[in-house]
Amino acid sequence: MANLTDLLNKINFTLQEIKTVSDAMDNLLSTINSKASESKIPTSINFFTYGSISRKTKIKPLDDVDILYVIGKAQKKVGENMHTITQCSYEFTSSDYEPNSNISSIILLNKIRNAIKETYSKSEVKKDKEVVNVYLDSYGVGFDIAPAFDITNENYYLIAAANGTHYWKRTNPFTGNSLIENANSKINGHLINTLKILKYWFKKKKIVSPASYHFECVLANYFNSITFDIPNLFSALYAALYNINYNSYLKSCPDPFSSSATLTSNLSDSDIRKIEEEAKYARELLLDNPIDEFVKYIDPELE
Repeated sequence: MANLTDLLNKINFTLQEIKTVSDAMDNLLSTINSKASESKIPTSINFFTYGSISRKTKIKPLDDVDILYVIGKAQKKVGENMHTITQCSYEFTSSDYEPNSNISSIILLNKIRNAIKETYSKSEVKKDKEVVNVYLDSYGVGFDIAPAFDITNENYYLIAAANGTHYWKRTNPFTGNSLIENANSKINGHLINTLKILKYWFKKKKIVSPASYHFECVLANYFNSITFDIPNLFSALYAALYNINYNSYLKSCPDPFSSSATLTSNLSDSDIRKIEEEAKYARELLLDNPIDEFVKYIDPELE
């Protein structure tokens, strides 16, 4: 009979899959560094993985890995919504600027795309909102590369605005990590596996789902609020299904990066009702039947 461990074994990555991704990323970052040495694109100050892979909540397939490509450092001007570059290897020319004399995020993304495409001519390389998306078919893995400036006198980065303009937007993809880490620690390390199982639940049951980070923050906020013990994965799953829409956060959830911003996934009221209804069925099945019935409900292929 299948159990929760069997389910996690199916959706977690094998050591070989992790090595394949690591090899693919090393190859890609080497290409970026090579193009930078030719002065075609900026030299990286650092590369960071971020998103669900860095929070360890990613499940198969590993088709997109988020990479923050830090191209320079800057400082926010006191009392102004402007930034001054303090460190960057790349010499921007007049062709890199938008009409208001700011560095164009669109032009920079296109330069990075074109430079990578020179090496990966047979791979799919495209600009996609605030990133350059590279899918390496030979490895079976994709990467989303976000060029960024590290704002050293503030707690954020600037990345492409992704709204069709040349502008940049503030973000800190690591801010939410502590929220999730704290909640995971508070419930004895069971949040990460709970998130993985429920992400797979959304996928297998074909339920319209919130964005990955949005959903993680909904449950992290809930578990950070509780005052009782969660002794095991079973209890964590049941509590998560019971509080799937904690504080109506599926509609709009506080953003850990900014107290004035919220996380939304454009879910309709009907979408949210369907999530709540399926969650009610799932938790009743989890409570009233042997665990293998719950596992088979999520994935009938597991016997």
